[in-house]
Amino acid sequence: MCDDRGIPISDSGDQEIVDRVLFKLTARQGEFPFLPNLGSRLYKLPFEKSANLRNVAYQYVLEAIDNETEVQVQDVKVEVLDDSIDLTVILIRNDDSIRINLTV
Repeated sequence: MCDDRGIPISDSGDQEIVDRVLFKLTARQGEFPFLPNLGSRLYKLPFEKSANLRNVAYQYVLEAIDNETEVQVQDVKVEVLDDSIDLTVILIRNDDSIRINLTV
């Protein structure tokens, strides 16, 4: 995150967690040779059967953020569009809800 002059600044609280989780969800698992488990398999969702899509997406999210101790996955909502899949990941942190939206 940068200020209005482009100078990097430290994130805090929920925004820091959102940034970390979003990075883990959007990075393809296996892209980092020295960290083979970093990232998610969400990029594989378009090849899954639609009947299982929500359950598979939920599992992929759980795997990707397994080591995030400050949040728990409450739900993953899936919306299939013509050429993409929209996901809403709902996390719980200290009894507060955090929503993360992404497209696969």
